[in-house]
Amino acid sequence: MGAITLERTVGGPVALDVCRHCDGIWFDAGEQFRLMPDSTARLIRDVQANRRDPRTQYGVRMACLRCRETLASTYDLCRDTRYEYFRCANGHGVFFRFFDFMRSQGLLHGLSDAEVDALKSRAETMTCPNCGAPVSLPSDACPHCGTPISMLDTDYLVRALRQVEDDARKSPR
Repeated sequence: MGAITLERTVGGPVALDVCRHCDGIWFDAGEQFRLMPDSTARLIRDVQANRRDPRTQYGVRMACLRCRETLASTYDLCRDTRYEYFRCANGHGVFFRFFDFMRSQGLLHGLSDAEVDALKSRAETMTCPNCGAPVSLPSDACPHCGTPISMLDTDYLVRALRQVEDDARKSPR
């Protein structure tokens, strides 16, 4: 794990743990809700800048960075987009896969049924955007890491990142 120091809305800077092998992000309790918009953009740029090597797959059992207890798989929604994260039962924090962090921030969205059907009609396999494993269609999720099948909608992502940057310019320091 490497650390990146970012600004948050309350309490000054925060040092996040970022795994350079799997692009996972560890947030101590509540930190994921306190990032300034420009910090979210910096975190995304930092992870993308360090994507030189193929990503390692996540283990079946992940442990809390603080107490070493097994993390519990948890699902939540951001608008209509489902994402997964792993939480410590002792309240020490949460672990996000990078792809799911992007979904939790509203920067990536799920596919509609029509988009899924169109994708399945055009391709037999695709690469998982999270772990890089091949996924045979018509699967709904990666058999290796469980990431839902989705495509990067670059227009949507550009609009969302512009909104994050606009929010950053408007927010008081």
